[in-house]
Amino acid sequence: MSKQTKYKQTIGLKKWSKIFSTLISGYKKREDKYDIKEVRKEASNIYLGFKKVPLSKITKRKVVKGKSKVKKEKEKITLLATDLPTNETDITITWFGLDESLIPFNKKYPEIPVMILTNDNKLEFSGDVGNYEGSILQEFLEELRIEYKDNSGVTLEGLVIDKDKSNPYFLLLASDTPKSMIPKNIAPTKLVEKKEIVEEIEVREVREVKRKKKAALKKKKSTKKKKEVPTKVVKRKERKDKGKKRKKTTKKSTSEKVRLAELRVKELELLREDFKDGIYTKSEYKSEREKLLKKYAKGGKI
Repeated sequence: MSKQTKYKQTIGLKKWSKIFSTLISGYKKREDKYDIKEVRKEASNIYLGFKKVPLSKITKRKVVKGKSKVKKEKEKITLLATDLPTNETDITITWFGLDESLIPFNKKYPEIPVMILTNDNKLEFSGDVGNYEGSILQEFLEELRIEYKDNSGVTLEGLVIDKDKSNPYFLLLASDTPKSMIPKNIAPTKLVEKKEIVEEIEVREVREVKRKKKAALKKKKSTKKKKEVPTKVVKRKERKDKGKKRKKTTKKSTSEKVRLAELRVKELELLREDFKDGIYTKSEYKSEREKLLKKYAKGGKI
């Protein structure tokens, strides 16, 4: 994607967001009830009139004026395969990577009839396939695995088929399949004016950028949650820390007991020497000795 294309998509999204927020603000100010989906559609319709207007020139007054010009019920536009840009259709993909290319294409252009054609298998559909898991596309891919026996050399080439000039469709043709096998047409689709086609494609480009941005943000939040430390690990760490504190406390109380025992022995020896020197009588010595023993039995304090 070129820088110019990327800029156009980004500025288009900013314009749409400004119109959308202006509409929401108006509904809230008037205390009107509104459906967020309908407001999004309304913003998309108004955006068509502001494609060439600079972002700084989009004011509340102009949005209200643009709203009055938009029809209340706009007919839904159905695109044809021949209306799509070549970068969407002129593609070559591997058969085993079919889901990675076709699912985003189908979400963007659900009304485009699609056919996948190989020598032994054919799948044709129109409408939203939905998620890959459990879809007809997943079933078809399993058929291709049997056909090609996991041979990764076969590719699928994108083509727009418009043989009868009224019912074009998007075809993915296997590289080993002759073009003579290509059918004339599949499901019919509705024709629309060229001007509306261009406008609709631009609106969908804006939606696609917004969808990708939302998906990236969701993925970022999911990754952030995974990186968070589990509660159990934190608790385990806390238990270890508490264990260390307990060990330190035990060590401290043991050394205190040793110190008190040494003091008790020392004081008893001094008392014995005083008794030998005649400072205490036998009864006084016994009394003092008993006091000392009681003192240390209470932790060294009387």
